[in-house]
Amino acid sequence: MSAPCHILPATRQKSRQCGSGLAGFAVAALPVLFLGLGSAEVAHWFFTRQAISLALLEAGRAAITDHNRPEGIIRAFEHALLPLYGTRGNSGNSSNSSDTGSRHSIRRLQHALAQRQYALSDAPWQIDVLSPSAAAWRDFADSTLRIDGARGRAAINNHYLAEQDQRYRTRGWPEGRGPVSGQTVFEANTLVMRLTWPHRPRLPLVVPILRAMGRATGSYRQRALAAGFLPMERQITLIMQSHPVLWGNSPDGKVLFHAEGQLPPVCRGWLCNAGSSAPRIPGTGPDDDISHSVKEGSGGSGPGPGSGSGAAPGTGSGPGSSSGPGSQADDGTGPPVSDGPGHAIDPDDPACGVVFCCL
Repeated sequence: MSAPCHILPATRQKSRQCGSGLAGFAVAALPVLFLGLGSAEVAHWFFTRQAISLALLEAGRAAITDHNRPEGIIRAFEHALLPLYGTRGNSGNSSNSSDTGSRHSIRRLQHALAQRQYALSDAPWQIDVLSPSAAAWRDFADSTLRIDGARGRAAINNHYLAEQDQRYRTRGWPEGRGPVSGQTVFEANTLVMRLTWPHRPRLPLVVPILRAMGRATGSYRQRALAAGFLPMERQITLIMQSHPVLWGNSPDGKVLFHAEGQLPPVCRGWLCNAGSSAPRIPGTGPDDDISHSVKEGSGGSGPGPGSGSGAAPGTGSGPGSSSGPGSQADDGTGPPVSDGPGHAIDPDDPACGVVFCCL
């Protein structure tokens, strides 16, 4: 039996083989280790993506039923985030265990939001209200509406949309489209919200890469990258079930209503949700299919005429028609979203929702 090389280094060839087994193990183990860590990171990314999508849907439901109030949007969104920070309570099925787990989840959520707010020196997340567009308020604002807490604010009438549309057509507006916005009253009663959520990666090696890609004085997404967060975007489209009101931005910067000409930019490229240079608002361009359908109400393709909006059947331009906006959410189901000539974005693509290109 040959002696170990560290005892009897008899030949130069044997000395060259010293540690070869350890080196071979390292070569084989490191890729497996990185693959395992990467799989865990991707799984965490997918779970976070699904959780914030559902939270955005809850925020949208609160908005469409309560005049898109920022306070209701914030409350519904953050409450729906609790499963993302949920933990098991004590063993047993008692209500005390459930209450303990719920309180712990709330504390974890508040701590995570406080960390993001401190790191960004800004809101821990942002929802941009893209529709009704600023121009729609100029066309369809109704000064006769009386809404609690909205005195002096512009509001769009959500009642009897078919009759309103007919009056605008009689007034001489082609297809009932406003001269400023180019939208119909149906489209002016469509809510479009875009969420930007800073996601903290689990792998420490990813954070320096993200920081190198960001800019501390740039946009909200760029500042999130500079702070070591991965900005994730989700967008949802729903039909209003109450009068939309033009509220001011929330003081904490979580919900923003943008003035005309001040809409946030939409990035272009493979890793973005949209490829146009400006947000696509229903009725303002040829590509009107923002995201994928999540039905609200009793079946059909979104809220049909008469389901809370007062639209009469047979109008052909109501929310339930093929040409009108549907009740849709970017929930990752359905066919790829058309994103302009020459390319489309599949919401099932793991890259969808990451905004690396907005740098």
